[in-house]
Amino acid sequence: MEISQSEVVEIGSVGKGFDQGVKTLFAHTTGVRHYLFLEPSKMFLCINGMWMHVPISYSCQLYLSNWSPVHLSTTVAVTSLEKTMNLECGGARGFPGRRGVEALLGLSATNETLSALHRAQDSLETGGIKISNASASNPGIPPSSLMSFLRKNSQTSGIVLEDFDTAFINKFYHSHLDDLSNINSSAIVAAASLVARTLYILASDKKNLSASALSAINVNASLVDELLGCLLSCELGLSCELVKDYISPANTCPSNYVGVIVGEPTSTPYTGYVSDVSRFVWNFLAEKTSIPSKNASSSCPQACNNNGELCIKVETDGKGVCVISSTRYVPAYSTRLKFESETWNLLPRNSSEPMDLEDPVWTESNWEMIRLRVYTVQGAAYDHLILLLGIAVTIFAYVLIVVTRAFITKALKLD
Repeated sequence: MEISQSEVVEIGSVGKGFDQGVKTLFAHTTGVRHYLFLEPSKMFLCINGMWMHVPISYSCQLYLSNWSPVHLSTTVAVTSLEKTMNLECGGARGFPGRRGVEALLGLSATNETLSALHRAQDSLETGGIKISNASASNPGIPPSSLMSFLRKNSQTSGIVLEDFDTAFINKFYHSHLDDLSNINSSAIVAAASLVARTLYILASDKKNLSASALSAINVNASLVDELLGCLLSCELGLSCELVKDYISPANTCPSNYVGVIVGEPTSTPYTGYVSDVSRFVWNFLAEKTSIPSKNASSSCPQACNNNGELCIKVETDGKGVCVISSTRYVPAYSTRLKFESETWNLLPRNSSEPMDLEDPVWTESNWEMIRLRVYTVQGAAYDHLILLLGIAVTIFAYVLIVVTRAFITKALKLD
């Protein structure tokens, strides 16, 4: 008998706290705990509020090494015991009325992942970086994408890696100093290495992985530095060679402006409708997570007809390359918006849908294009020269008028 568990692993705010002396990654966890009672000849398993009797002969198929002892001050109350040996335990915390209980073990969906994280930490050659469980007194996980999964299913298990425990650490937060110089790329490399090796441990069938196998999984630190320079700096920005290998950026300085919805929703980030950063990230991830395609030598998008194929790098040479990748571009817009009949429509609020109450819709007024005229100002010497020339022209004109007037007067008197 194997327990199927889904897990969400997310890297949160990593890279800021390391510059301020933080050398620990804190694992903020959430999930449903399962309970296991062992008796001399029986075993009872509680999964998501339901007790189940498990024949003791199946115990060898349970990975008991991932279970940890649970210490309860009170016994767990069982509400019913039927002939089928199915026990209902919804929210119960005990197992009274039965004797001979040898052990009470608890299993959280995050136990195995935490164990893998610690094994990955031990395999890192760079010292000083540790994995620690976040404080149990925290009210929950920090703001993260995992919260979206929890809103849909409160029993979702997951881990959020942060460089803080109880409070967010960044003394330059929301200031002009919170820029690229405040990011430690080594923290990002360390977090990526931990997650990569953790996934390898979880996906591997081997229980005793060699140290050389884990040491071979490394993160390209120079690529991380290059990505930071391209995406977070205006000095080089999107004009870097890495970005130009994938797209033709419209601007040099990366823009994080959210923008407004233009055109219909699409799964392909088209130029003019999608920002430079979004198009680059989509092309970059599609290539890095791709597998060889039969149409690799063909131009696209006409030739990318097989299932799972994407057309990337089409902006650079006008032809593009077909790759097989699971990378998807998903436009983020309100759940209260619907595109039909070639236009966007606003749906009424649905009180039974939590997202409708928490997801506001904002609009912008239409206005004409703002225009600006710029007049250049010359230097002070040029202004003085113009002033002197103006005075000279004025004096010359005055003298010319006086002389001309005297000449005309004299000429008329002679007549």
